[in-house]
Amino acid sequence: MSKEQFAAVAPTKIAEREADRAALYERTAERLSAQLEAYPALSPDHEYLQAKRIKLESGVYQTPRGSMAIPAYDADGKLWSIQYVAEDGEKRFARESRKDGCFHVVGSTDLVGDLEKAAAIVVAEGYATAATLKSLHAEAGDPLGRVAFVAAFDAGNVPHVARVLRERHLSAAMVIAADNDKAMEGQEVGRNPGLIKGQQAAEGAGAVLMAPSFSEEELEAGFSDWNDLASHDEVRKGLVAKELGQALQKAFALQDALARHVATAHEPSGPSTEEHDDAFDRENEVRANDQNISSGVNNDQDDEKPGWVLSSGDLQKEQKPFPPIDKDPRSQWDFQIGKNGVIEHFRTQDGRVAVRETGDKIQILDQDHDSLALALERALERFGTYLHFDGNQAGARTLVDIVVTHDLQVTFTDDRLNAQIQLRRIQNDLDRGRSIATSEQEQTPAQKRGAGAKRQRINARKKNSSAT
Repeated sequence: MSKEQFAAVAPTKIAEREADRAALYERTAERLSAQLEAYPALSPDHEYLQAKRIKLESGVYQTPRGSMAIPAYDADGKLWSIQYVAEDGEKRFARESRKDGCFHVVGSTDLVGDLEKAAAIVVAEGYATAATLKSLHAEAGDPLGRVAFVAAFDAGNVPHVARVLRERHLSAAMVIAADNDKAMEGQEVGRNPGLIKGQQAAEGAGAVLMAPSFSEEELEAGFSDWNDLASHDEVRKGLVAKELGQALQKAFALQDALARHVATAHEPSGPSTEEHDDAFDRENEVRANDQNISSGVNNDQDDEKPGWVLSSGDLQKEQKPFPPIDKDPRSQWDFQIGKNGVIEHFRTQDGRVAVRETGDKIQILDQDHDSLALALERALERFGTYLHFDGNQAGARTLVDIVVTHDLQVTFTDDRLNAQIQLRRIQNDLDRGRSIATSEQEQTPAQKRGAGAKRQRINARKKNSSAT
């Protein structure tokens, strides 16, 4: 088969495979639903619960072979898979089942209803971690309102679950309780899936990241998540509860600030006339209907890089002529103007064109920070402070970083992009405003745990000596 013939049939073959996979998932879901109805509730004496020191919650079951069965649902409450956990802790998913974007709400028998009522959502990687945090929050008396605790099952699924939940529950505060696979970094340099995926999830969903840190002693003991800490002793348990409370407080503060921002998002800086609002809505509808681009930002995580483009957010606004560009011999950038008026910006070091300006848009050909920063500078000069961005999530993250770092006053047509910018600014303000009053506060959580454990041992020795 020639390349041309392959290119012609490839889309059809891909669509057929996707349809076959979807049908397989549906058949598996029906089979699992029937099986789950036959399973009894999990025994409170199950060895996995005992090993993890977590209590029995509603919504989990036990197979005839004694494994714990944790249902995995989508955001509509449909069962798609089951995670089986053997008594020795070995885990596996149901064969030929869908896992991506599916999750389990700990203790819930009405997933959709409980998430709708939740003021905050905490997404953890594993079930034991989610159940541990839920129990600690309940012991604290649920001081911040109703909180749903969600298990995403594995590191790779955490960003998918966070995105799905954020899309459905825009007003909920969110915390990502990530694992920290620090020990794996020594086995494979730079490989820490729990922390990396947790950071991606928090960034993509506008959530607060809550990640554990470990002492050398804890790493040697195999610690990797919040359950490992909380289940070890009372000192660590208390510190985990405290960190959860602080993360929730910050998440609520972020969400409150975001709500205020959204309430005033389209004031004077954006289009104001009714006629123009209609045009803006029509254009956004056209852009949102594109399968690859949703309101400008592409959610696809494929390795192939779609183009990054900046243009005016005001389609009715008359375009300004190209503003003059002064050549700076100290700059890494130079430019050339073609016969058709196209301006091409290139690096003086290698002469490769990185940014191209046409009449109504600016294309970023080299998808990196410096090229996007130059393009944004030119877009603000040409189109004003109301812009549209076409690109993928990597481009959106870079754009947010540039805007926040340089404190640029700009609004985008994509409200999610505006929300990410506002969240980053609020997080920076909260971080800068955090006071450090004592030497104890300057310690890392791992150092605090070490100090607390040491105090416990000293007190125990004192009690023993006094008793003798």
